[in-house]
Amino acid sequence: MIPEEALNFLYENRLHNSKEWFSEHKSAYTQLIRKPLYRFVEEMTPFFLHADPQIVLMPQRIISRINRDTRFSKDKALFRDTILCNFTRDKRTYPGYPSFFLEFSPAGYRYGCGYLVTPPGLMDGVRELVTAWDPDFLKARQAAESQRLFTMQGDIYLRDHFPDQPKELAPWINRKSIYFARSIRQSRDLLSHRFTPSLARDYEYLIPIYHFFCKASERYRIQRMEPIHDELE
Repeated sequence: MIPEEALNFLYENRLHNSKEWFSEHKSAYTQLIRKPLYRFVEEMTPFFLHADPQIVLMPQRIISRINRDTRFSKDKALFRDTILCNFTRDKRTYPGYPSFFLEFSPAGYRYGCGYLVTPPGLMDGVRELVTAWDPDFLKARQAAESQRLFTMQGDIYLRDHFPDQPKELAPWINRKSIYFARSIRQSRDLLSHRFTPSLARDYEYLIPIYHFFCKASERYRIQRMEPIHDELE
């Protein structure tokens, strides 16, 4: 997917932590990282059109910036050594929707599906569908249990907030956030031309889970719109 020099560039750029150094090597960033990732998005487009035609497929909206906003961060490093590719619907039209994501650095990579950012109230939509044993939740649950690549992750409440619910639902509802991910502690796979088709095959397991999350997000979106309708009335 990307040349080995791209990983070296990410490491070296973070090490220098210099706007001047990056400016002098910006052409290398374009050739080693931006252009290969634009091709990656193009190669992944058929899969995402299959998974959800509403996913935004413009590379500039998918690939994270390499420079960091340090205004409100204790970490004052100017650049990231991690690149995030986040495939989701238009955030301006569909706030709080799930995504398929790939995150990589010289140390390894992580990929999966779910909520990378969980606005307040979003998990309520997930819980409503789970506790109602919604058909899309049942499909998501079956998909999650029928594979061994991805694990359910996200912040969990320290105590059980829903003790009256069946124990088998606890992993889905007793959370502040939820996503499914797989982490690999090496980056050599990213260098292979076989990485993109392999990634698409793995993402296929997550499609029912993604659709379930989209349904939960739709509930969240409707609930956010209700006060606006009340004001207009």
